Amino acid sequence: MSVAMEAHMPTEPSEVQVAFRGEECSRGQVAMTGDILIVDDDPSVLKSVARLLTAYGYSTVVAANGSQALQRALEQSPDVILMDVHMPAMNGVDAARAIKSHPQLQRTAIIAITALPSDRELEEPSFDCVLKKPCPASDLIAAIEKVRR
Repeated sequence: MSVAMEAHMPTEPSEVQVAFRGEECSRGQVAMTGDILIVDDDPSVLKSVARLLTAYGYSTVVAANGSQALQRALEQSPDVILMDVHMPAMNGVDAARAIKSHPQLQRTAIIAITALPSDRELEEPSFDCVLKKPCPASDLIAAIEKVRR
């Protein structure tokens, strides 16, 4: 099931609303365990997101592009993949399609994270959720927990 998600970024961070197909997402969910594959071509993003998710109790694996993401996903079978969309070698859309085409990975949740989501990305069936960068940590955690259900 694809879940379209928008993070509306008003001027006050406390006003950030996250919606999954029009449903407001509650905050403060717990029971955070699982394996997360983080895919981004920016090493500082990989490091900071891995550090954040580790602090929340998740195990993380990283990949620097879509080709590495496919390889790591096949090796690790993560619960959730956080996928940057605009990357060299293989972009996030192509990587998500390749991952979902493997029988062992078809049910793996993929969250796209992009600075400028296009209509193509928002409607991509391989993405279970789309987040807009920058994304508050609470919204990222809420999205992970939502797609894992």
